[in-house]
Amino acid sequence: MADRRISTEQIGLSLDFMEFVHVGPADRLRYEPGSRVNIITGDNSLGKTFLLESVWWAVTGRWIESAPRPNDSGATPRISFGLNTIERKIDFDVHYDRSRQTWSPSTKIERSSGIAIYSRYDGSYVVWDTTLGNGDGDARFDEQVMLDRRELWHGKRGDGVHGYEISICNGLLLDWVAWQTKQARYGDIFDAFVRCLKILSPPEGQSFEPDEPMWIPGDEREIPTLKMDYGTIPVLHASAGVRRIIGLAYIVTWAWFRHKRNALAAQRNPQDRMVLI
Repeated sequence: MADRRISTEQIGLSLDFMEFVHVGPADRLRYEPGSRVNIITGDNSLGKTFLLESVWWAVTGRWIESAPRPNDSGATPRISFGLNTIERKIDFDVHYDRSRQTWSPSTKIERSSGIAIYSRYDGSYVVWDTTLGNGDGDARFDEQVMLDRRELWHGKRGDGVHGYEISICNGLLLDWVAWQTKQARYGDIFDAFVRCLKILSPPEGQSFEPDEPMWIPGDEREIPTLKMDYGTIPVLHASAGVRRIIGLAYIVTWAWFRHKRNALAAQRNPQDRMVLI
């Protein structure tokens, strides 16, 4: 089949369906998500992570770790999926070449614009944003950024041009304080972050609300704080569940405003939708 290239430039992406044949936990599996919110539950080893990582690959074109291997049925494995854009729906088929041990798409997608976030089981995050992506491995412009739990809170560094170290992500602690204390410059970002915290707060109980940053003995940084029923606490002392909620609110805010800033620098229109897994 002749190679077709379809660009998704500045029109956004969402998943219409995914179908797996002779790959994954079942000989045939079809997934059709709803238009906005989807919740997938089940016992261990049923394929939840397999499905989510396949959705990520369909949307971004990148596997988080490694591509799945087909089962041993001997039949031709296939993954089909459809992507919705503002203008149209596009369907794709990818077949597994057993002789080469690789997945060979009959159609290639130039995913030249889009934004997606994958919140992983271990507390790490992957952010995909092709606004400035060039695919050559340059840390400044790599379309896929992976942040482990420590990097999410304390920042991620990389090598820039001429050997200089750059900041790929400042981290939750530094960004939160900067957004809050420099609202003349970052007021819109901090307002969005506070709204995310409020939306992600438990439906019954106290709504998460920032208080003034404080110093912790032995740490020269200002640490963000939350108002709790029993008093103000630094976020580093919050419970594990609260820290996961804070991390999600931060990564959504950071990724979205980073996307808008990069789009402005590249003289491109920002997306109006985001995929969150």
